[in-house]
Amino acid sequence: KENKRRVPLVVGIGGNSIAKITGAEYFHAGTAADLRKVYEGLSSKFALERKQTEVSALLGAGSAVFMLLAAVLSLLWVYRRA
Repeated sequence: KENKRRVPLVVGIGGNSIAKITGAEYFHAGTAADLRKVYEGLSSKFALERKQTEVSALLGAGSAVFMLLAAVLSLLWVYRRA
């Protein structure tokens, strides 16, 4: 895989100073039409990145929490005062 440097993009009020501090690229858009042009130009700067994430451990942990909750509620139900 290529090691690509990601450059943040800033669009908005006060963005020029933020862009300088963070090393981002600044785009000024004074009108709605300007903003549309900025976003149309940004589409060529973005790249789609797909990333697989393993979630089975998270699902297993969630299941364990629900099982523990069920056990506690069951004990509370069984030993409730009459």
